[in-house]
Amino acid sequence: KLKNPFISNRWKWTSTVTLFISIIGFPIVYLHLSEKNIDNMFFTEKKNLGDLPNGHMWSYPDTTFNLITYCICKFFFIILSICCPIPNGIFAPIFSLGAGFGRLYGHILMLIGEKIGVQLIRYEGIYAVIGAAAIGGSSTKTISTIVIVFEMLGQV
Repeated sequence: KLKNPFISNRWKWTSTVTLFISIIGFPIVYLHLSEKNIDNMFFTEKKNLGDLPNGHMWSYPDTTFNLITYCICKFFFIILSICCPIPNGIFAPIFSLGAGFGRLYGHILMLIGEKIGVQLIRYEGIYAVIGAAAIGGSSTKTISTIVIVFEMLGQV
């Protein structure tokens, strides 16, 4: 039995975590999207996320800032939701977090290439696929996750 009476009551703890995530995530528009929509946006071959339908939310104030904010918030929200004593899914949020980190990495490489006048990468979305497969595979500790991702996206 836990000694802290607040944490020992599962309903209070889960309600508090849900309320906290909702209050923090509400003003951030791109956190309202489903995991599938986020992944589809990150996996696209378009260079600018702002060119996508509903992509305007990524370009204001800055795409790099929004990707960093997404990755940090998503990381802490996943940790908080896993701590709840209720059953919840882990694969889709981890997959989306990996896609976010990959897209951020690809975006930074694209910006570095533009600054020095060289095309370092062709598509940022490739790094999103690799990031999603890498973090999804490492969190589940299986290779089959990586194979499924690459087969699903036709990257094999």
